Amino acid sequence: MDAPTAVLREGSNARFEIGFGLAEVTRLLRAHFDVRMRKLGLTTATWRALAYLSRQDGLTQAALAERLEISRVALGETVDRLEKSGHVERRADPADRRKWRVHLTPLSRELIPVMFATSDELQADCFRDLSEHELGLLQTSLERVRVRLAEMKIETPDEEAGS
Repeated sequence: MDAPTAVLREGSNARFEIGFGLAEVTRLLRAHFDVRMRKLGLTTATWRALAYLSRQDGLTQAALAERLEISRVALGETVDRLEKSGHVERRADPADRRKWRVHLTPLSRELIPVMFATSDELQADCFRDLSEHELGLLQTSLERVRVRLAEMKIETPDEEAGS
């Protein structure tokens, strides 16, 4: 079976459609993963927090909230739930006692490989119709876009008004 070819609607902008498609793929991947994580007793907020901590354990609550793109209050509630369930512990920052750092517990360290195995299964199913060559092209293209976006300055509304 031939791979489907994307066809732009008349008057459509390829870059816009790609941006929309990336957002939609991300939303759908997260929704499918959410269902699988619920079987492990994790909500979207909790599995995402554990995933970020698995990459960089001991983040401050502020840094974790920033990465998750949620408010500090919402993150505090998530960490409260994770702490109560035994998945994380808060520790005072040794350099600044006003800050709290969030650390994985042994319970989470056992759970992380299960989360990643579940993710691998979902990814295999999701990308099964792409050849290794197509996967390589997709990975290279996305990395180039990611690097470009990381290099670009994000202007806040205040900065735009001052321009």
